[in-house]
Amino acid sequence: MRFLTMMTAAICLAGSTVMAVAENAAPRVITVQGQGQVSVVPDMAQVSIGVETRAANAAEAMAGTSDKMAALMAVATEAGVEARDQQTSNLNLRTDLRHTNNGQPPQVMGYIATNMLTIRLRDLDSAPQILDQLVSAGANQLHGVQFTVQDPKPHLDEARQLAVADALAKAALYAQAAGAETGNVLRIEEPQSGGGGVYPMARMEMAASAGVPMAAGEQNIAASINLVIEIAD
Repeated sequence: MRFLTMMTAAICLAGSTVMAVAENAAPRVITVQGQGQVSVVPDMAQVSIGVETRAANAAEAMAGTSDKMAALMAVATEAGVEARDQQTSNLNLRTDLRHTNNGQPPQVMGYIATNMLTIRLRDLDSAPQILDQLVSAGANQLHGVQFTVQDPKPHLDEARQLAVADALAKAALYAQAAGAETGNVLRIEEPQSGGGGVYPMARMEMAASAGVPMAAGEQNIAASINLVIEIAD
């Protein structure tokens, strides 16, 4: 009788263990990634513009470049570009070498000083006129124009909402195709990104003109979301 009692207890204990394992079993899930993108018209331009001066000696080259850069900064300030939107981006001094084809060492013809100023133009309507004024003031170097959005957060939030909706739609589609239904969202994760890509800046010479044509186009702000969703029984 005691033996039967022990067997019954063991069976009950084993049954409880099976139930506990079943209750603690990982839920069936589906992992999907959603994408969202919003097209926005840029409202700010970042321009790297500057001067290059050639002279017989380094001091003259640097002095000439400094005078021209001071004139550019004064023009930019007068045009309404705030001090926070003006930044020296490159100051360089190098020798001006002439290479020959007779095997002789290159000859030093003088020195070349370059100074670049990166400015943010928050009023795109006045940007062509400001660039024209800078060229007239002596700017002879342009390292490119990058259009951007001053406050991307609202647009990024909209892209995130679209990404979540895209992920939910994918999950429902996949579950339906497999003869199942989706349940609760168990995890939401936003992958880390490297940020916006750097626009290529092509170096070019500038000449005074009646105006610098500029087309801002559109900028795409995108978001990606990973969802882990339970598959309902």
